[in-house]
This record gives sequence, structure tokens and C-alpha cells, in this order.
Amino acid sequence: MTTLMYERLALGFGLQVRLRIALDGLVDLARRSRKGGAPATKDPTTRQKLAQLWIDTEVFKYTGARAITKLLKGELPAPRPPRAR
Repeated sequence: MTTLMYERLALGFGLQVRLRIALDGLVDLARRSRKGGAPATKDPTTRQKLAQLWIDTEVFKYTGARAITKLLKGELPAPRPPRAR
């Protein structure tokens, strides 16, 4: 494994963890904040944005896990081609 590939995996994993911690803090803040007299988490737009952030962090996590799995199998993690629809 090249140094650059190792750095990408290590940084990616660390970044995903930091993003998840930040997202958890953002959700907590939304629960404590009010929008229109109700908790901000009851607002559909806020809920949609928080949900999209959660989805993005999960995608990031599983993309990193897939790369680590390939390395453990002795393969090089490479970008996957888009799936045919």
C-alpha cells in the first residue's frame, strides 16, 4: 500500500468520525432550538436537511469500510464505476 493511499484511508476514517460527532451536536442543537414555537426538529425542512447530512456521513463510513475490506483481501481500493440503471 502506498503512503498516499494509507493517508487517504486514515484521514477519511478520522474525518467520518468527526463529521458524525458534529452531526450529533447539530441534532442536539436542533432539538433544543425553537422554530415557529416548536422544536426545530419538527420543521420538515430542518428534518430533511438533518436526514441528508446523516445519509452523507453513513455513505462516507461505508465507502471507507469497503476500501478497508478490499485492502484486507489484498486488493487495491479503486473507484467503482457507476452502476447501470
